[in-house]
Amino acid sequence: TIAGDGPDLPAAESYAAEKGIPNIIFKGNLSGEAKRKVLQDSHIMILPNYTEGLPISILEGMLYGMPMISRETGGIPEIIENEKNGYITKSFDPIVFSNFIMKIASNNSLYEKIAETNHKIALKRFTKQNVKKRFLKILHNDKPIDEKKKRNKK
Repeated sequence: TIAGDGPDLPAAESYAAEKGIPNIIFKGNLSGEAKRKVLQDSHIMILPNYTEGLPISILEGMLYGMPMISRETGGIPEIIENEKNGYITKSFDPIVFSNFIMKIASNNSLYEKIAETNHKIALKRFTKQNVKKRFLKILHNDKPIDEKKKRNKK
């Protein structure tokens, strides 16, 4: 299942059709219940990202307990750690991604460990309530800069 509607979607759809690749479902952009259903029914999230800093989809996939496979882009390496909660790579090579899929799919205990780790991390760090708490703590612990002192230091 491929979700999203980025600029490469038409090329991906054409490639799958030309090569006669079966069992690929292109869902396009999803939201609400349709998005929740795809996340709930999926087992591994692959995001061969090369532009986004930290895609929300990774955080959502973690919340649903999916192992993550992505690229070392932006803040992703601060979230995904090889063998702990998924795999990241600098490569664009599809074989690298398929090898990661095989590692996870062929080892049920690894899959379960990564899925549980991601779910726990996401519950602790990325729910709206916990992000709000951390933001408010940062906001209330910061002291305003005394403009007069700031000018005198120049």
